[in-house]
Amino acid sequence: MHAVFCGHDRIGSVVERDSQIKSILDDIVNNLPEPFLMQEIMSKVPVEDRTPYVIVAFQECERMNGLTAEIRRSLKELDLGLKVRQRRRRQPPIISNGRYWTFHQNSVFCA
Repeated sequence: MHAVFCGHDRIGSVVERDSQIKSILDDIVNNLPEPFLMQEIMSKVPVEDRTPYVIVAFQECERMNGLTAEIRRSLKELDLGLKVRQRRRRQPPIISNGRYWTFHQNSVFCA
């Protein structure tokens, strides 16, 4: 089980939390099993020897492949989200001149 700790500084804690999340994410991705090679597995059992238990085992391998593929996809999406968030933090904020224009019934007001 992984724990994520944050400091008191808002910016520092977000950066620290993101790096901890990235570390956990990488750890999970590296420990995910490779997908089962269904053609290879099914070729090892002749058709006449395929009992209901063997067929269920094949089905479970296929389901596990689907689950691990979804986990990989979700973790990849999370990683992309962290990269976007990190990139946005690096960009300088947009500074405006402090004037906001409101259009109201063909008149322009400076707020």
